[in-house]
Amino acid sequence: MDLDVANFAAHSGLLICEAQYTAEEYSKKKGWGHTTFLDELERTAQARAKSVATFHHDPSHDDPFLDGIESFCQQTIAERECGFRCFLAREGMSVEL
Repeated sequence: MDLDVANFAAHSGLLICEAQYTAEEYSKKKGWGHTTFLDELERTAQARAKSVATFHHDPSHDDPFLDGIESFCQQTIAERECGFRCFLAREGMSVEL
């Protein structure tokens, strides 16, 4: 986990974070310059950000897969009682802070 990123984003209203892989995918693509969804959640929790928007989706992931990832992230946050909101950034999306 990048502590510098967490410190920089400390207590932010919205952390916009690149995350592209599941843990299984990452084991085959480590070093490609992208992170996992779980790493993103851990970084957001450490920063104590209020919400995180995930961007830079893998082109091989279709919409149903990404919907599943969004649900997985939201469920993980709820189970760990992290207290922040997570959603996938989408083309044309705007976010009110």
